Amino acid sequence: MRKFDAVLLDMDGTLVDSEKLYDRADELMFEKLGITVTQEERLALVGINLKAGTRLLLDFHPEINMSYEKLCDVY
Repeated sequence: MRKFDAVLLDMDGTLVDSEKLYDRADELMFEKLGITVTQEERLALVGINLKAGTRLLLDFHPEINMSYEKLCDVY
């Protein structure tokens, strides 16, 4: 097995600006769900984990006709 001298994790976008990719993925999902998400709602979703984001999205948009568990799978 190969030994590593170091491992570098980019969790905040310092090396790769992944925020744009997440934004685009979210846009596609919101379109698929048939919802319009406000800038305020988007900002509330930034930096939280999947489960918290899914709960928040369902709170913001009760018209989403999907269970929490199913939305977690999709989101």
